[in-house]
Amino acid sequence: MPMTPDEQRDADEVYEISDKAFVDGIELLHLIEVMQGQNKDPINAKLSAAGAAGAAMVVRNGLLSRIVLFLAGAYAVPRPGDLHLRRAFDLLQQPAVRDELGLRGSPTLLDDSTRLWAQCKGDHRLRPIKHFRDKFTAHVSTPNDGISLPSYVDVFSFAEDTMKVIEALARGTGARCEPLSDWQQAAEQAAGRFWSLWRGGRRALKRASKSRPSGI
Repeated sequence: MPMTPDEQRDADEVYEISDKAFVDGIELLHLIEVMQGQNKDPINAKLSAAGAAGAAMVVRNGLLSRIVLFLAGAYAVPRPGDLHLRRAFDLLQQPAVRDELGLRGSPTLLDDSTRLWAQCKGDHRLRPIKHFRDKFTAHVSTPNDGISLPSYVDVFSFAEDTMKVIEALARGTGARCEPLSDWQQAAEQAAGRFWSLWRGGRRALKRASKSRPSGI
């Protein structure tokens, strides 16, 4: 039976969301690597010794806020026009949409993405992350009693599990062929270079300062 125009539009929307989410997944890889890179010795000690601890804290808070905003948004109930992950899985409940995307990509990976999505959506780590976003990041308000702040370990591990959902969805729809792990090395190298001057000490910082292009 041919797809209706509405079903075709919904299938195209899921495809678009999956492609966008994959790009977000690449950014998550970079965010996590930069945050973890700061905690490697002797970077924090050198930042403090140089009087840059306050600036480093601002950078760390900005990275964490970006991760939390993405994770909480991915699982939020979508409003009209939203292109969140949850919107894609809502639309995938239509058999015609699912069948069409399976033809474009892989029905097996679509099934995997749905299974992984259900696991993450019901995961205990999501509630503290969403609470942190609502009370400390997107808004500033009194936190609810009984909900603890998420740990860095939980934020990073939940981000990694969400990236598994993203990868399975993007490959399942045919929007992407490669796994997200293909981008891991680039993220590690970029983070390493970002923090390398602080590992190199004052001489490396002076060399970098002297080699700056004019006007920057």
